[in-house]
Amino acid sequence: MKQFVCRAKAISIFAAFLAITGCKFGSDFAAFKDLKPGLQVSNNLSRDPNKPQVLVYYANNPMDTATYRSERNSILATLSDAKSDPEISATSLEKAAESLENDFNNFADAVYTDIFGIKNSICSEKASISAGAVIISNEGIVQNNVLYCLPKNQAKPIPAAEMKRLADIYARIKSNPIHEHSPLSHPDMLNASLEIVRSLFPTQKFEYSVVFKSHGNDQLAITPKIAYESRIITKPFLRDRFVKKKASPLMVMGSGTRLDKDGLEKDGLDKDGLDKDGLDKNGLDKEGLDKIGLEKDGLDKEGLDAAGLIRGSSAAGAIAAGITKFQLLSALLDQGRDLFFNVVFMESCRSDIGNLILDLADVTSPTIGMLYSSDEKGLSYNTLDWSKLGRSGSASLRDWLMQELNATAAKSVAAKK
Repeated sequence: MKQFVCRAKAISIFAAFLAITGCKFGSDFAAFKDLKPGLQVSNNLSRDPNKPQVLVYYANNPMDTATYRSERNSILATLSDAKSDPEISATSLEKAAESLENDFNNFADAVYTDIFGIKNSICSEKASISAGAVIISNEGIVQNNVLYCLPKNQAKPIPAAEMKRLADIYARIKSNPIHEHSPLSHPDMLNASLEIVRSLFPTQKFEYSVVFKSHGNDQLAITPKIAYESRIITKPFLRDRFVKKKASPLMVMGSGTRLDKDGLEKDGLDKDGLDKDGLDKNGLDKEGLDKIGLEKDGLDKEGLDAAGLIRGSSAAGAIAAGITKFQLLSALLDQGRDLFFNVVFMESCRSDIGNLILDLADVTSPTIGMLYSSDEKGLSYNTLDWSKLGRSGSASLRDWLMQELNATAAKSVAAKK
């Protein structure tokens, strides 16, 4: 497979130590408007439309373990204490704390709703659609209870040998506090999960669609909200990264040209081509920065994001727990594994991997039909209403997914006009 390089975009607006991704709260299925139009990766959306289809549901919501609670509470305490520091933006800290406090219940509720809908719409003898499913969640990993179902059958635990494969990985990685409560953030879990899907549903007989439900950012396709160990999040760490930005004064230079009360020429711009806010027609100031001091790629001139954090998935020498977009696509496009995914839905915020996919144009036999991902604003916790599948009368999982996602993407595009 061709080697490719991820072209990073703007990263999250709060704190890099939390994988804060713009996810909105609430469970209104009609409220989200941030889905990108689907990208067709291969010429055909199916290699064999007569093959039964399988849903792979991969949900990276944190497990409510003692470690999770300890890490979360420690970070919240640090955020609260840091608000007294006059050099740190209290507003940014408050937003980060609110997001973290609300995330667990909102995410867990959304996953439970999804799983309930999948069980009733797919894993049921009375299902209107004939498809298999593999339901992989952090709870399933921690509790040794990953579920699957054959077409027109109820969900049941995966075979013991397959569960042991996942349990062995978990035993190896759970010494890391993040992987202890969010093991699906580890790339070894992703690869093992896909091998298990292949074992349960051989490629000679089935085709697949996969939904990744997680948080994400510019580089990570799958990451938890708490992506760094709490010991990294200290007051000095926050002071370095949440320093209040000082707005540079607007300088209006006299030139003999008639200026209005704001010091602007008749075109609404001053002599330097800047408007009354000191920004040019692209929304950037004369140093090439926007009104909050960021370049067009979302970083300031020192390479820091809006929260004053270093770009990418590392901070203070620590690497965020997560699966990069490169790693995820490498797993899905593995020619040796040869799973053909009719639909891939990256239901994680800031999950756009279109540019990365386009670097694979010379792959002779791509293993993805349609790819859907969020735009830069992110997605809500609930995207697909799986209960609608049971009422749709659709005979095809692939067709139903594309219909629902295309309709949502169209609404998203219309809302932005």
